[in-house]
Amino acid sequence: MNPTHSTSLWVRLAYGFGSTAYGIKNNGFSYFLLFYYDQVLGLSAGLAGAAILIALLFDAFSDPIVGYVSDNWRSRWGRRHPFMYASAIPVAASYLFLWNPPEGLTETGLFAWLLVVAV
Repeated sequence: MNPTHSTSLWVRLAYGFGSTAYGIKNNGFSYFLLFYYDQVLGLSAGLAGAAILIALLFDAFSDPIVGYVSDNWRSRWGRRHPFMYASAIPVAASYLFLWNPPEGLTETGLFAWLLVVAV
């Protein structure tokens, strides 16, 4: 980088804003989800960890498939935009449901809820 040229604060903020949603999702999963389901909701750590593991394994297999489909998708909006538009509301709703399970669930029900919503 040229030391005489500095990127403006506005450009740096605008550039970083694009990763906000990704950071919120990843930090939520990485740092808070297991703690929240174990300590706050009372699900055993083993079951919470198993649900998260299964969700991440599902993600490991589904991501290449979705990537292949979106790489070969052709539309007037491009390859990725239709998927981003179609996923905005379902992803937001599932993230909301992830942190707000219904009250009164048994441990098995809470495990199933976490598993389904995380997947």
